[in-house]
Amino acid sequence: MEQLILILFFSFAQAVNHQISWLTMLGEFVTQIFGAWLASATVQKMWSKYLNTMPVNLNFFATVPRQLHKWFYNFSWEAIGTFTIVINAQIMDDIQITWWVKTIWSSILITAVITTVSPITGAALNPTRDFIPRLFFTKTYDKKMAQWEYSLIPIAGPIVGGILGLIVANLI
Repeated sequence: MEQLILILFFSFAQAVNHQISWLTMLGEFVTQIFGAWLASATVQKMWSKYLNTMPVNLNFFATVPRQLHKWFYNFSWEAIGTFTIVINAQIMDDIQITWWVKTIWSSILITAVITTVSPITGAALNPTRDFIPRLFFTKTYDKKMAQWEYSLIPIAGPIVGGILGLIVANLI
């Protein structure tokens, strides 16, 4: 149940703030898990010829940081990236400009966040994006190579960043 709440944080926050219905939140939860598993299975199927001829690499499935042992640094970047995306999502409804300008702005912002954070942490920015592919990798390949000790960063960083983003957005 604890993992469920961690993975669902963003959708849960939207349901609590009445931005989406609880049924939509449940649908998003199921879709995220199914989508992440399907994406991992697709990578494995499409690249199996190559994956079987080279050392198995977690990087094809889950987030892998540039420097594994910089825990606080990686955590901070995951939290900052998620914080930025959450603030943007929460305040867009309050800004009175046309929808396409909001869409372009949000797209550019998310691209900038991913481009900045990805080389540092692998940019999970969503616990499901790391947890489910890492689970797939564990079930399909080698459990020892799944780096589960690091998975706390792409799970906890986005949750902390999301909570802080919601608090700041509500204060604004």
